[in-house]
Order: sequence, then structure tokens, then C-alpha cells
Amino acid sequence: TIVLKELRWAVAGRNQQKLEQSLKEVGIKINQDLTKVPIIIADVEDEKSLLEMTKQAKVIANCCGPYRFFGEAVVKACVETGTSHVDVSGEPQFMESMQLKYNDAAREKGAYIVSACGFDSIPADMGTCFLKEQFNGTVNSVEVYMHSYHEEGYKPTGAGIHYGTFASAVHGLAHAGELGAIRRELFPKRLPRFQPSLKERSVIHKQEVVGNRWSLPFPGADRSVVYRSQRYMFEKENQRPIQMRAYISFESFFQVLGVAFFGLIFGFLTRFSCGRSLLLNNPKFFTGGLASHE
Repeated sequence: TIVLKELRWAVAGRNQQKLEQSLKEVGIKINQDLTKVPIIIADVEDEKSLLEMTKQAKVIANCCGPYRFFGEAVVKACVETGTSHVDVSGEPQFMESMQLKYNDAAREKGAYIVSACGFDSIPADMGTCFLKEQFNGTVNSVEVYMHSYHEEGYKPTGAGIHYGTFASAVHGLAHAGELGAIRRELFPKRLPRFQPSLKERSVIHKQEVVGNRWSLPFPGADRSVVYRSQRYMFEKENQRPIQMRAYISFESFFQVLGVAFFGLIFGFLTRFSCGRSLLLNNPKFFTGGLASHE
């Protein structure tokens, strides 16, 4: 059971009926009556509605992606009203461009703009910091392996990735070239290179740490998120930055081959507008049912 009585909170969005339905569904799941929770109507295309929303809150939890399209308007409104903002973005271009544009204004207003507040960036980022605190010595590098475990007899139903996450990945990879320019402006001073250097493992490899499973480099935002934290601690607290690599593991060699093959097709199609349209209009087909609007 989730205890919500100690919080003053509301839900916000464009559609009153859909918000009421969401409260009803969540209330059933957590066995609480949420019908009295306030509802605020706000739209990212209506700046006034966003300002009215942020004025009423100390913290906004922004769950609407892809953030490259829908995130900045909310961040801007939060900064203007001095409201803190958290989101579950896994989009490095969004996170770092928001830092570039709004960091000074947010500091003046006393607002915190915090991204990547979900799985899997929190385990990677906070896990690296925790390891550093607990390690009896100097941490030079960290390798992160992600693997999905299920209880015996568990049978997954439905898709595993929501369409918003899939769309974020499509647009993020398509515009990956933007990151270089953003980072050169945001971080003009490069992090020092420490030895020994952490080399990336071969594209497909076995790792005994996760039960000798076949593994691939993980293409998500975890490495970017970890390096942002490491850079902050280096520049502000003079701490030695930690090198990090992220990987994802699978049960069999055939699974990892299938994922690698899909990754090649995915990467190729994102380079062209027609390819992106194909991916975005057919998420189930191109992910074998893993991504869906449902």
C-alpha cells in the first residue's frame, strides 16, 4: 500500500476525463480512494496553463515524453515560477540542452531541474556513487550490466516498452549528432584522462558476473547521466571522476544476435525521415511486440 495522505498533490494534463479515469485505475491498484485528488488542466502548447500549474506546486513530476518535443515548455514554466522539476527522461540531448539553457536562471530562482529519475539511470548513477563511498580505495572504473530476472512461472503479458519510450529512442538516435555541439558549449573543459583507461569490451561478449550471459553495449542514457554527475563532483568538489561503461545481458546467443540485428536495422532506419516514420508507425512490428501504444 502506498501512503499518499501526508502529501498535498494533484494530477495534471489536457483531458479531464482521462485524468479521472487514471485516478480511478490507480486507486483500485493501491486500494485507496483517489476521487478527491485535485485535477489541473494544463497543455504544453498553452504557456499560461503551464504557469498556472507550476505556481501551485513545489515540485512537478513530468511524465510526458518524448521530452525533446514536450519537455522544454514545462521546464521553462518551472524555472519562471521557481518550481522544482523531475522527470524520467532518458534523452541526453534534452537533459544537457536544458542545462545549457536554464541552469543559471534555475539557480537564481532556487529551482532544481532533475532528469533521469527512474529505472535504469538511478541504479547506474547512484550505484556508482554508492560504490565510490563504500569502496576501500580509489575507484578507477565501473562496468554496469543490466539483466532482466523473472520469478519461476512468470509469464509476461503485453508490451514491455511504452510507445513514448520507443519514440524517444527513435528521435534520440536520429539526432545523436546534436550532442557534440551541446557538450562543447556546456562543458568547454574536458574531463582528465586517468590511467588505466577503461576499454570497451567486444560488441558481443560473455560476462560471468551475470551468469556467463551474452552481453552487448547498452545504448541508453546511463553513461551520459553518470558522467554528468562525475563531472559535477570533479568541478565543484575536486573529486576524481570515475570511468563507466554500460552493457545489457541476454539468456542466449540467439537472443543477443536478434537484438544486435534489430539494432542495426533500427540505427539505419533512424537516419532517414521515411525510416523514422516506418518505425514510429509500426512499433510492434519492428520490436517483435516489445514496444506498443498499450
